[in-house]
Amino acid sequence: MTQFSKKEIFSSFACRKARDVFFRWSAALLLAGFLAGTVLSPLFMAARKPVHAAALAQSPAPLSVVISEIAWAGTAASSADEWIELYNPGTVDIDLTGWQLVSLSDGSPDIALSGTIPAGGYFLLERTDDNTVSDVPADQLYTGALSNSGETLQLLASDSTVIDTANQSGGAWPAGNSSAPASMERVGSVPDGPTAWVTNNGVTVNGLAANGTPIQGTPRQPNSTDYSSLSVTINEVAWAGTLASSDDEWIELYNPGAVSIDLTGWRLVAEDGSPDVILSGSIPANGYFLLERAYDNVVADVLADQIYLGALDDDGEILRLRAPNGSVVDTANLDGGGWPAGSLSPNGSMERMGVVADSSSAWVTNTGTVSNGRDAAGSPIHGSPGQSNWGITVTHTPTPTLVPSLAVLINEVAWAGTNASSSDEWIELHNHGSVPVDLTGWRLVADDGSPDIDLSGSIPADGYYLLERTDDNTVSDIPADLIFSGSLSNDGEVFRLLAPDGSTVDTANLDGGGWPAGSSSPDCGSMERNGVVDDGPLAWTTNTGAVANGLDADGDPLRGTPKQPNWAVSVTLTPSPAATKTPASAPTQTRTPTPLPYQPVVLNEFLPRAGHDWNGDGSVDVYDEFIEIVNRSDQSVDLQGWKLDDEHNSGSDPYTLPSVTLEPGQQLAIFGAASHISLGDGGDTVRLLKSNGQVADAFTYSLAEKADQAWCRLPDGKGFWDTKCFPTPDDANALSGALPAAVRFNDASACLLPDTIPVEILRVECGPLGLGIWNAGFWDGLAGETPVVWLTDRSKWATWFR
Repeated sequence: MTQFSKKEIFSSFACRKARDVFFRWSAALLLAGFLAGTVLSPLFMAARKPVHAAALAQSPAPLSVVISEIAWAGTAASSADEWIELYNPGTVDIDLTGWQLVSLSDGSPDIALSGTIPAGGYFLLERTDDNTVSDVPADQLYTGALSNSGETLQLLASDSTVIDTANQSGGAWPAGNSSAPASMERVGSVPDGPTAWVTNNGVTVNGLAANGTPIQGTPRQPNSTDYSSLSVTINEVAWAGTLASSDDEWIELYNPGAVSIDLTGWRLVAEDGSPDVILSGSIPANGYFLLERAYDNVVADVLADQIYLGALDDDGEILRLRAPNGSVVDTANLDGGGWPAGSLSPNGSMERMGVVADSSSAWVTNTGTVSNGRDAAGSPIHGSPGQSNWGITVTHTPTPTLVPSLAVLINEVAWAGTNASSSDEWIELHNHGSVPVDLTGWRLVADDGSPDIDLSGSIPADGYYLLERTDDNTVSDIPADLIFSGSLSNDGEVFRLLAPDGSTVDTANLDGGGWPAGSSSPDCGSMERNGVVDDGPLAWTTNTGAVANGLDADGDPLRGTPKQPNWAVSVTLTPSPAATKTPASAPTQTRTPTPLPYQPVVLNEFLPRAGHDWNGDGSVDVYDEFIEIVNRSDQSVDLQGWKLDDEHNSGSDPYTLPSVTLEPGQQLAIFGAASHISLGDGGDTVRLLKSNGQVADAFTYSLAEKADQAWCRLPDGKGFWDTKCFPTPDDANALSGALPAAVRFNDASACLLPDTIPVEILRVECGPLGLGIWNAGFWDGLAGETPVVWLTDRSKWATWFR
């Protein structure tokens, strides 16, 4: 039903001057025509369900699959036992149906691919039979030989998009070996070129040939040239220089491996860009690589492997060691801020305590107890360039930082997926603290073992961390912080959030059994946490879509709030009460319990649509709307920093309450004239926020059908919400009372049309260029004219609703 109660304009209209009547009614008719075109048409169109055009299929991106390894020389068993490996560096599985791997040189091999290559996984092609790599099953067999003199391979998607090439420049193969058959391996997911390939190093290998001998290659595992984390470490940083000069800085790298590593193309770079060192040369197995600043006399008695330029900041900076493919192999001081070790006086180096991940506890200051080398003035260096670190022998036991319970919350669980797919599950964590939390080493695990998620990255202060299952299109318009695998059971399971020390920080559905909230298809509402409260059946609410965020894979709105405050935090839950026999005269009540945990100060009453002068300023306008709070405890409460607000991040700005102390049982009504909070006639949320931003109380109401319809608790502060209260600002709540004296509506200060009215009408009526037809002065303001007799209540006029 659509109600258009603009005005029942009058029962008698005295004779006016013809030109005035003509002018006014012409204006009204023009308005009616305008409304018919701009308002009514959209109202009718709104009822139509939009049609979403099917999304156009996108071509796979170049290097979304790479030709990772080519055994063009075969194996020690047979030169005909050739094999090729593809690699998927992405986070989603890729269907290879219709793809093609073909030689551009002579057309052989020409392989029509089929099957799927998993995210982060491999696809092994063996020539002729599945005995080429005898102990590793092939994903596909092919025919056609590779020339030992070289040829060019091209990988094409099903739409003929070129995804990757191998040896595109033609000529001889850029790597691999035929005399002692070794594969040609890709150096990461980098564009094809002569420097993108190396020969397997013979140390990192996998698989057996048909005759049982080891294959010099890595079928279905990372290449020997993949630069894994800590394969080279930043071992020592003398950021304070030496006793001879604070400018005489030096840095040492360490290779913990069993084979030497060519550092050509590697890069050591500071966060601020200085120093930025392009490395060259090699670092021997279990050996060191010394970089000295500006000249080779920084460590006078130890030869530098490379000279560099650029000073280190004494206040600390982040260093990163990058492989030729750009991947970060190691860092120093990744936490930022001051250096975690080292000293200015005496000039002690910052030493790594072993091949351990970079962190503030991974470094120690060399005190000169065990050292090596002399500075430019011949004095001993407080460091160990070119030899094992003294820090490795030191017992360094930092005091562990215990993570308190509920420091990070499992905040939202979309166990039913979305309307786009029941497999599109997502989970949200929330850090309600004032500092970021590093999630390295944290786990989110279900009791049945799936999913079992190793977390990474960090979650900002008062921020969120979004996990999406399988790919980053689950919540299509919000980037995921982490992609996970493993499905959630619709029948319920227990989740645990574990800190690095294994302690439980939070749980979800610890009681077991079915999920305590959330809804399956067709609603697919998420299960939202009701705030910073202990896990339990009452800690969760089903998102109904009233407040939501994000779009699913089909572009439709989710019933959930990924990456924003939960709807459950802004509403007061309404459980179904047990049936009781209610007298006919009893008032209609919305039985809403007080939110948990107990709060001393709560919302007590509010009036979203005023019809009388409740604030006593001599006029009736939107400033007579009010929100009342009450201190229901037996202790005084200081309200400094507390706030009132309507729906979160919507509508009016929050209002900071005056710095007063509310005595036990005392009420405080705040009118719109002070708060400038406009409560929506068509429904809104009223929220009371504590000084720390935590929601102390909240209530969501529906349509305000008439003026002077208040919502209140009966009895004050403790009872359930009643929808038919009589306004009693700063007084005990009641269902009836005496109205204030009648006064004139303040037509000048506020347009009294309801705030649910279509915006086009609001602009025409109340805007700076509006006709003002809503104002009585438009009709009967001319001197000597008979006043209009108004039949309708003029307070904000009757509400428009559907």
